[in-house]
Amino acid sequence: MPNNNTKNVFVPGVKVTGLALWAPSGTTVPTNANTALASAFVNLGYITDDWYKLSPDKSGGDAIKAAGGDTIVHSATTIDYTMTLNCAELNMQVAKVAAGTANVTGTETEYSVAHKSAGGDSGVLVLEMTLGEDGLRRVVVPIANASLDGDESPSNDNPLTTSIGITMDADINGVAYYEYIKKPTAA
Repeated sequence: MPNNNTKNVFVPGVKVTGLALWAPSGTTVPTNANTALASAFVNLGYITDDWYKLSPDKSGGDAIKAAGGDTIVHSATTIDYTMTLNCAELNMQVAKVAAGTANVTGTETEYSVAHKSAGGDSGVLVLEMTLGEDGLRRVVVPIANASLDGDESPSNDNPLTTSIGITMDADINGVAYYEYIKKPTAA
């Protein structure tokens, strides 16, 4: 049995290039922690200090009973993954992801958003974090479906934010998201 090791404990940091990056569906998906992203990826800007919330939701697993009431087996359980990002910047890219590219018109300095029930865009989401001096953690959602999520409640104490909900579809390998880690060399 391995011993506890503080060299395996990390407080993540945000990469200079941003925490959350988005690209259109069909963009080449990264397959490790440190390869450069395709040029189609754009930074969604500042994310609030609660970062993101990744939630697995288990469903299924019905108990199959034998005559007499004994549970003899459980049916397969599925796990659906969702994520919420709270974007602190009001920018056109965030609006396009949340409401759908076709529903946003104008320029970065003046644009309008038509909020429709169909929701936002589908694309590739990448979250990039630093671990220590030169370590990296990259979370890749190859099929991310975005929509507005949460309540908007402006106040004098908090910035306006756009809460984006992400549902994850399984890719061709049956994977909802990938996590790639490169530990720091000087841990």
